[in-house]
Amino acid sequence: MILHELCYITEHNHRERFWRLLTQVMLNWKEVKAKIDGMAELYLNE
Repeated sequence: MILHELCYITEHNHRERFWRLLTQVMLNWKEVKAKIDGMAELYLNE
């Protein structure tokens, strides 16, 4: 996710402040992450 990477520029770790920032800019990041993770699994298993 591009927003994930942009948040990482501000918060250089995956601690609480990072996740709060990501939630502020993308409320549904958990759903998007789950979808992307599922897609990656499909491609890796081909």
